[in-house]
Amino acid sequence: MATIKIRCNGKEKHVNEINLDTLLAASPTTVYRGTIQVNPDTIPPRMILDCAFCTTGKVIIEKLIILENLNREETDEREK
Repeated sequence: MATIKIRCNGKEKHVNEINLDTLLAASPTTVYRGTIQVNPDTIPPRMILDCAFCTTGKVIIEKLIILENLNREETDEREK
């Protein structure tokens, strides 16, 4: 899956790379003809992670961001 880059909300605004595979590992998935399908209803509306670079910042990932990146990756694979 895709890796997305999101800034933390700390003072330095560090850029964190988030791998969607590890982020969605706890969500139920279905493999269909070699592609992984994630049920959008199982994705929480918001995920909050600690910043990888500082102790004060949090990385906030909205459900919409995850769905947009999942859809973008599916489109990229079809074009190949």
